[in-house]
Amino acid sequence: IMSRPPRKISEGILSNQVGILIISGILSFGIVFMYYLIQLSSGATLETARTETFTLAILLELCLAMSVRSSRPIFQIGLLTNKSMLLAIIIPIFLQIGLVYSPLGAAIGLVPLAFVTWMKIAAIAIAGFCIFESFKVLPILVQFFRRPARAAH
Repeated sequence: IMSRPPRKISEGILSNQVGILIISGILSFGIVFMYYLIQLSSGATLETARTETFTLAILLELCLAMSVRSSRPIFQIGLLTNKSMLLAIIIPIFLQIGLVYSPLGAAIGLVPLAFVTWMKIAAIAIAGFCIFESFKVLPILVQFFRRPARAAH
C-alpha cells in the first residue's frame, strides 16, 4: 500500500523538511513585507495596503501548506489527490473573502478589494507556490544532471 517505508521512530515528523519550512517562512515573510512596502509607496491607503497584505499572507500560507504536504513535487503526486487538503485550502479562502466584505472586516480596518486586486494577489501567491515547489524539484534536477552519461552502442 505504501510506496516508501515508514520513518524511523527516532525521526521527527518534519525532520527532513525543517530547513525548507524555515526558508519558505522567511521567503513568505519577505514577499508579504515587500508587497506591503510597494503598496504604500505606490500611493495605496493604509487600509488598502493592510487588507491586500493580509490577504496575500493568508494565500501564501495556504500555498505553503499545499506545498509541504509531500516531499515530492506536486506534478508527481497531483494537485487534486488529497481531497481533505483541498477542503482545508478552499474553506479559508472563502472565509477570507467573507471577512473582507463583512462588517467584521470593516470593524478591524479591512476594505473591500477589487476583483483585479484579488487576481494580482492570487498570481503572487501562485508564484510563491511555484518557488516552494522548486525547492523540491531542484535536488531532482541536480541528481539528473550528475548522472553519468551512458555510452552509445
